[in-house]
Amino acid sequence: MPHIRLIAPSWALPEEDVTLTKAYFENLGMRVSAPADLLGDDLLCAHQAPVRLAHLKQALGDPSIDIIWLLCGGSGLTQLIPDLFTLEKPEKDKLFIGFSDGTALHVFLNQVWNMPTLHAPCAAQMAKQKVGTQSIQATLDLLNSDL
Repeated sequence: MPHIRLIAPSWALPEEDVTLTKAYFENLGMRVSAPADLLGDDLLCAHQAPVRLAHLKQALGDPSIDIIWLLCGGSGLTQLIPDLFTLEKPEKDKLFIGFSDGTALHVFLNQVWNMPTLHAPCAAQMAKQKVGTQSIQATLDLLNSDL
């Protein structure tokens, strides 16, 4: 069973969306984690930029994590990308999933580190059924395959 790490490097979202999203994927038999301090006091984003960057770096470097999934898109992730150029490529590749401003992270991971990514719905959108059932099922089918 894959270990999914939920991150929120973009817009803020309510705590109940985080709880709902974790429960949704856990009910599907997946192991899900998120930083304890995922949400903070930033006006527009889920947390201050240094904290969001730390969450992303931790997810990239943790060998127990298989999938890094954006909770939601929006704005804020792109300001973290320049700092990633200072990092060594993690020993273990992870699948990154998301879209919106996550596209910048897709490009970085693909072109700089040659990591796999999936431009797909964000985790909270799937959990709240805010995307079509075909998109949800196709994403889940891929996750349940041997990738």
